Amino acid sequence: MKIHAVVLNFAMVMALAACAGQGISTDTSSQTVSTELRACLMAQAANKIQDNTVFTVGITETAKEITTTCLKNLALQSVDLEEETLTLSQSILTTLTQSATAGATN
Repeated sequence: MKIHAVVLNFAMVMALAACAGQGISTDTSSQTVSTELRACLMAQAANKIQDNTVFTVGITETAKEITTTCLKNLALQSVDLEEETLTLSQSILTTLTQSATAGATN
């Protein structure tokens, strides 16, 4: 069973590499919505495979999770909230990191 998972992971990585060779990227600066969606899906799938979490809940549930994430990302981009959200996220992470560091030194 473990060999099957390794072979399947390898096949998925090869498929992603083949798609990357066809010009699918995560740079969405001048792409159509369809291309942006495809790039997001590829990036999310690659992350799941790299993190070895793609099989945690199965292909169907993972695909639903990836789809939801990408659709939400595209919806936020379409209403120009991406930059504001990124700035807010960075601020929150910085604050939490500083709080955790301060708490660890006390």
